[in-house]
Amino acid sequence: MNENSTSLEILTRLELYFSVRHITKAMKLFGALFDHDYDAVAIFLTVAEVCLRAVFHLVALDPKQVDLEQLYADLNAVGMTALSIGELTGIPRETVRRKVKTLVDGGYLAISPKDKNIYLPASTITSDEVVEIFGFHVRDVGQLVRSVSYYQRE
Repeated sequence: MNENSTSLEILTRLELYFSVRHITKAMKLFGALFDHDYDAVAIFLTVAEVCLRAVFHLVALDPKQVDLEQLYADLNAVGMTALSIGELTGIPRETVRRKVKTLVDGGYLAISPKDKNIYLPASTITSDEVVEIFGFHVRDVGQLVRSVSYYQRE
């Protein structure tokens, strides 16, 4: 085995390890936030991923010229339908509907009055409890970057 394939193998293992670590931590931390309702965790994270991906994709185009809060308010229609959440998570649509109602009532998700899409409101992204949980993940990503840098030097 040559040096490049050894480095790739190490990097692949690191990425796998950190992916599993992220999933485990997300389930634990968001599980506690949502009273250990793991269907709610899966629904919340699925909606969050779609909404945040849309926002960060647009911000990456020109981050200095973007008012993130206004952009996010304009993009609330980016969310998902109960059907698409069910398809992505494997959770039955009726269960998705009930869990979404609970998450909306708790202020963690919102439903666009215009097109009925389910989305992550800006108030959730900026709430202390969610910021703290995401902060754990940001620190983990920093550790992954440091680990990758270390193995690339070798």
